Amino acid sequence: MYKLSNYNIIKEYDDDILIYNSYTKASLFLEKNSNIDVFNNIKYFDKLDDETKKILINNGFVIDEKRDELKELEYMFTKVYFNNDFLNVVLVPSLGCNFKCPYCFEKGQTNFKENVREYFKILKKYGKKFEITIDKQGNVLSETAV
Repeated sequence: MYKLSNYNIIKEYDDDILIYNSYTKASLFLEKNSNIDVFNNIKYFDKLDDETKKILINNGFVIDEKRDELKELEYMFTKVYFNNDFLNVVLVPSLGCNFKCPYCFEKGQTNFKENVREYFKILKKYGKKFEITIDKQGNVLSETAV
């Protein structure tokens, strides 16, 4: 038995109908006068020809009734979120700022070179253990600064 995916989106345009599944990222463009009853009620699924059924199943518009898409998405999120093979580093070599706000507690941050050296020391330590990406914020890094 089958059911409709919870992630089907139907959008009607002047000349076409777009059926999009946000889980599988599959899309179908149908002519404006196409019968889209199957996307509103699974009971029409059995009336379709075998080739159309196969297309709808293979692209995730229609799924097995026992399948729980939300649980699958939660699992994928948890798997990525708690993955410890990846380390993302945000490099902030200086908290220096040119706004000079009177209430700022960061006045006098001049240890730019020391911060950069410390960052690279840590990266060398963990670089063989993790896949590392580096995002940068703050001052421009140059060879003379390091």
